[in-house]
Amino acid sequence: MDISIVKGHLEQAQQHIALGERCISRQYAIIADLKKHGADTAQAERLLANFEELQDLAHLSRIELELVEVESKRRRP
Repeated sequence: MDISIVKGHLEQAQQHIALGERCISRQYAIIADLKKHGADTAQAERLLANFEELQDLAHLSRIELELVEVESKRRRP
């Protein structure tokens, strides 16, 4: 695979992760507001914990590895 394509995938994955982090931060604020008003937030907190676990870090790691592999192939004679 061409290195420019892999770098593009990596950049896209980083953007998705940043968006996910912003969404998770917003959800924390919503949960805090709900708590302040006496709502039971246990289920929302569990769901948010699941979202955090699913954050696309595995995808980023896979693309970074792919980038390393492509770069090492380019260095071979």
